[in-house]
Amino acid sequence: MRKTWTTNPGSNDERLPAKGAVKRRVPTGEASTPASLLARLMRDEGGWDELLRLADMIGRARARADDIDPLIPLSEVLVLSGLSKTKIYGLIKAGAFPAPYKPGGAASRWSRREVLAWRESLRQRRG
Repeated sequence: MRKTWTTNPGSNDERLPAKGAVKRRVPTGEASTPASLLARLMRDEGGWDELLRLADMIGRARARADDIDPLIPLSEVLVLSGLSKTKIYGLIKAGAFPAPYKPGGAASRWSRREVLAWRESLRQRRG
């Protein structure tokens, strides 16, 4: 499969293509904006069925993404908590902050869901 490099007619896009890419132009009127894609689906036979199928796929993908609980590094924990590294480790020692997971060696990662739950518990205690 060859890579392609797309330019729109009349654009001043001077980016260079990837090595070995073939330059092609997008035909006028066939831009890939959401409105044009929707219009193209509606013109085609069975466009509504295709649109409903795509909407269903997007809904299912979003539901699966909500079930994922990524392990996040300390840098993201610092942003989510608003605390310093020293304060976080002090709270972990006191049992007041979620403990990190050690997925490999010395690396520490926290459950994003647990950190957000800790933050929500602070809000609830505040009133």
